[in-house]
Amino acid sequence: MMFRPVALTLSLLAATPLQAADLTLEVTGFEEPRGTAMIRIYADAAAMKAGDGIASIMLAVTAERRARAVVDLPAGRYAIAVFHDKNGNQELDQNLVGAPSEPYGFGNNARGSFGPPSFDAAAIDLPASGAHARIEVR
Repeated sequence: MMFRPVALTLSLLAATPLQAADLTLEVTGFEEPRGTAMIRIYADAAAMKAGDGIASIMLAVTAERRARAVVDLPAGRYAIAVFHDKNGNQELDQNLVGAPSEPYGFGNNARGSFGPPSFDAAAIDLPASGAHARIEVR
């Protein structure tokens, strides 16, 4: 899975008359204070399945082994996926059988069985007043 960092899709935001809200993301559980937290935000199940996020964020993992960001999005429902890119290749590395070999996590700390969790399991509601999501990578 290649991670292509992109800014928020401005056409989506410009065409959407919804009020922007702050989504505060806090990612914890990093094994070591190096590398990058690669975060992707999805607007619906089809986009999540296709790997087509509306926002991609790259954050340095701090000495406290955490990463934090605030993202402005229209109020709505979003799924969040994150992984710890330890080697800087912007990909979620996998072992010989295809299982992730770098720590990862999802919104609501959801876990899938034999693959990622469903959109609904990983989704959080973002009201106009904003929301905070804490994700632990494992």
